[in-house]
Amino acid sequence: MLTLQLEAIIAARGYLRSAHRGAPSFGIDNSDASIRAALKYGPDLIEVDVHRTLDAQLILWHDDHLDAAGQRLTVKDCTLERLQTVRLTDGSRLVTLDEALTISAGKAGLLIDLKAPGLEVLILEALARCNAQNAVVCGGYTDTLRAVQAAGIVVSYTPDPLRELFKPAPLTWDALTVHHRTVTPALLTRANAEGVRVIAWTVDNPKRMRELIALGVHGITTNRIETLKSLEAT
Repeated sequence: MLTLQLEAIIAARGYLRSAHRGAPSFGIDNSDASIRAALKYGPDLIEVDVHRTLDAQLILWHDDHLDAAGQRLTVKDCTLERLQTVRLTDGSRLVTLDEALTISAGKAGLLIDLKAPGLEVLILEALARCNAQNAVVCGGYTDTLRAVQAAGIVVSYTPDPLRELFKPAPLTWDALTVHHRTVTPALLTRANAEGVRVIAWTVDNPKRMRELIALGVHGITTNRIETLKSLEAT
């Protein structure tokens, strides 16, 4: 089960709207511009990717590297100050987890996707500093997930879609973040029986969104949060 507020949304609407890396249609993934753009479409969660910098800060970015001014920077080998001097092609910048929590506070929860192991202490400290509500930590680093879950934060296990495609997912977590092709009636039946929520990623096709909603999926992560939002009017 998720937080009380997220569970209330599922009870009322049937599913959560999750914005993948913000709103990539309107801003570069994981940037401040992308997060702010996503908020205009009323997501319940904004999925963000977290890395640890050289000076033990958490910054949002998906890949291990960042290309800037003809240079390839390795995120874990750069300080936060160096990374935040980079301006992305649309003029936006990289933000810390604290900044993302502040931007989204009172508007949407964060679905925090682990891009490295051993981030549990830094994540828990950030959530406490920002008094974060409705945070969900997801990924495949099980030791980190267990440590975060033990601290009372909701976690979602993400099976490897190549190694675990269509295999029954373990139901020892609060939720599962799974590739949309692995969502089946059998998986949802098992999950519902165990009180585990299933969030499907990454779904940009309106037809597939409707199919998953009809199946009873508990959440959809999409690059097209504006499209998912529009389904309620059709």
